[in-house]
Amino acid sequence: MFRIFRDGSSFACQQVLIESKFIYLPELKAKSTSKDRVGKKYTEEEIVITSGEYQFEDVSAEEKVGDIVTDILAFYKGHDLLIEIAVTHFIDEEKQLKIQEINKACVEIDLSGISEFTIESVSKMVLKSAPRRWVWSPKYKRVKEKISKSVEAIAEAANHIHMNQCEIHAYQTQKVLERYAGDYLKIIGRGCKR
Repeated sequence: MFRIFRDGSSFACQQVLIESKFIYLPELKAKSTSKDRVGKKYTEEEIVITSGEYQFEDVSAEEKVGDIVTDILAFYKGHDLLIEIAVTHFIDEEKQLKIQEINKACVEIDLSGISEFTIESVSKMVLKSAPRRWVWSPKYKRVKEKISKSVEAIAEAANHIHMNQCEIHAYQTQKVLERYAGDYLKIIGRGCKR
């Protein structure tokens, strides 16, 4: 059985992706929450990217995209997907900000837990079974903005309903008080005439 040494693992992962031209991608959801003035939460969420196997049109390794060199650059339906392989070094905050600046979708595959570096184990882990996370997605940003506006509008509508209910309650309370105050004044007035 052919063994891959850790220092060559990134190259092996790149080769697996270049040859297979597919990968399992996790689901990506956008979620937004807002509260109304009485503290009730309103939440909306929407699936941005469904999980599943994605077949790429083209895959290349060590491509410069903006200010970064990505492990893998894949093309899916005319869109770029950066794929970063993490064995000992994960995407840090600086690199994540650069990915957001170039506004390219990016997934990071976590191979830190892989114990056996064979072609078979690396293929299985890279293509499907290793933990993976979305680092960034331009589509996520658009969907998040859309549902944030929606949930804020719902909370604002609830605020108006609460205000109207308060005004109605205040009006009803005033009318009840006026009625009873009038009755009370009549009773007191009668008492004063004696």
